[in-house]
Amino acid sequence: MPFDRHALIEFGEGLYGTEWRRALARALGPLHPKGARPTIDPRLPARWATGERDIPPWVGPAVLRLARERLQRIEDYAREAGIDLTKPAEGGE
Repeated sequence: MPFDRHALIEFGEGLYGTEWRRALARALGPLHPKGARPTIDPRLPARWATGERDIPPWVGPAVLRLARERLQRIEDYAREAGIDLTKPAEGGE
């Protein structure tokens, strides 16, 4: 399945919340295939999300890398804190 605008929005919001576009632009800058930079144009994620511009092929793998890194940090924190992520939260749903 290609990395489409719906995936971009879900990952963007999941990683950075409702104001994800600028944060994602900053996170993608260092991963740019033509060389690391502080950010990419912050308007691009919004244009990709609306379908106004096509998502470049490098963006999907870069976003997945960011998601994996975030997940690893969460798992590391949970392990250090003695939290078992495989069990439901107490008093939860």
